Formats: sequence, structure tokens, C-alpha cells
Amino acid sequence: MNQQPGEGWATKQGADNLTPPKTPLLISLALSSVGYFWRQAIRDVQDQLKITVLAIAILGYVTHTIIDTVKGFHNIGLRKSQPKSYHNFADNRCWCCSIPNSSDVLSNIPFIIALYPAWKLYHYEIDLAGEPIFHDSRESIAWFVCFFGTGLVSLGSAYYHWRPTNSRLVWDRLPMTMSFMSIQYILLTETLGVEIMMSNSWLLWGLLVSGFGSVVYWAIFDDLTLYKTVQFLPQMLCPLLLIGFEPIYTMRGFYVVGLGFYALAKVTENNDKRIYILTKGVISGHTIKHFCAALALYTFYFQMMNRIKILTPQTKI
Repeated sequence: MNQQPGEGWATKQGADNLTPPKTPLLISLALSSVGYFWRQAIRDVQDQLKITVLAIAILGYVTHTIIDTVKGFHNIGLRKSQPKSYHNFADNRCWCCSIPNSSDVLSNIPFIIALYPAWKLYHYEIDLAGEPIFHDSRESIAWFVCFFGTGLVSLGSAYYHWRPTNSRLVWDRLPMTMSFMSIQYILLTETLGVEIMMSNSWLLWGLLVSGFGSVVYWAIFDDLTLYKTVQFLPQMLCPLLLIGFEPIYTMRGFYVVGLGFYALAKVTENNDKRIYILTKGVISGHTIKHFCAALALYTFYFQMMNRIKILTPQTKI
């Protein structure tokens, strides 16, 4: 029997979805303003000072997260648990080939297309004009991880939405952290400088381990504190990195467009039922979320294949 829009859906989502913490959002807005004036008024200041300030900001936020995690470890009442009602999505119709939750399962297909740029990076590392894409070929590793992780999301997310449970959600979130952390590393490379990041390539693997660890910690202790930091830290730092530092590639604004698509994905996810009712049961907010998140990655790929390298002191290798 076809379900009517909103029928059988939890009446309150509240904290069910991973809504961005208010503090990081406020910090992000503040960093946008600070970054602009930083770049305009302090152009003659050595990059080392900027890097120091950035490191202090990251360290402060991560320290805050660790303190919250330790508190939750010792006091269950302080943990940011995953509500069971999170799995009650608006659209649970079975309309295609006996696939349960058909819309949310099949809308993961766009993610698997990300395996194509991953394959291309693994074999070629050249742009549409046949020129090398990167200042340093080692930059391709982080991009490969990003696209390969997104391709795996298509499998993990489809597996989860087939029968939504916490245990299945683990396999959705693990590959997502590959994309989150590799994008963070890419942004750091393209702002702090190729020489710095390539000589500290261990940072990419450290970020990936921390991403995996945040999901494992949630799965064991039912505390989302670490995972929320992994998910939203790149968005929080993006304004400062893009505005406060000189670019080493053109078309850097496409990062903002891509992150904008991801922000839209979160908005539609948090309005899953409202959108389902508004469209009279045609499509839910969570299904739209999958398409918006895929568009974010396509935007990054378009930028990567069409941009032009800029020769600056940060590009020395």
C-alpha cells in the first residue's frame, strides 16, 4: 500500500539529524570577516604568522571537542547520542524492483560516478588540455581519496537506507569521512603551500585515521561529538583558508560553490518531512540531499579539470 506524505514518520526530528553546531557556524561567519581584512590589510605579514594563527584556531576547537568527548566518556548524560528516530525517514515507499525505501536507496547512484575521476587520477593526472593538473603529482593522492571515498558512499549509503539501523549507518559514515578529511587536506595544501604539505604528507593519513576513529568511537560509545567535528571543521575553516591566503590555482571560488551545495544538502536533510509534504509525496528532503551532495563533488571535479596553475612562493616543491 502506498504511503501518504508524512504517514508513519516521526512527528519531531529535532536533534535527529546532524545539524551544524551553532558555535562552529558563528566562528565560520566571524572567520569570513576576519579573513577578508586579514588578507587586505596585512598582506606584508609573513605567511608563517598566518599559519600560526590558523594552527591556534584549529587547536582551540579540537581541544574543545576533546574536552567534550572526555566529559561524555565519563558521564553518559553528556554524550551527543544518535536518536533512534533518526532512521525514520519521510519517504519509505517501495516503488522500484521491490527495493525498500526506493528513493533514498537509488538516489545514491550519482555518488558512484565519482569513481570515474578517481580512476582517471590514478591513471593520468592531466587536465582537459592534456597538461598536468597539479603543481606536484603527489597532490593527486588526496583527490583520489576524496573521489574514491565518495564512490564508496554510494554503496555504504544504499546499504544503510535498505534497512536503516545504527549498525548499518557505520558503513555509510566511514567512507564519508574519507571525503571530509581529504577535502580538508586539499584546502590546506592549496592555501598553506605545496612545499609545506607535501613535506608533511603524513597529515593526510592522520586526518583519515581521525575520521575513521570518530565513526568507530560513535559506534562503540554512541557519542557523535568527534564525528560532528570531522564533518563540520572543513566548512568552518573554509572561509579563512580561501580568503586569508593567496590562491595557487584559478577558479578557487568553485570550492565555495561546492560547499554551498553541501550546505544545501544539510538544509534539505533537516527538512526531510516538510519537503516531502510540500511536494505532495513526490520527493523527500533526504533524497534531495543525496543529489545536492553529489553536485558538490561534481563541482570540485569541474574546477580541478579546468583551473590553471598560479606560480607563487607557496608552489615551490
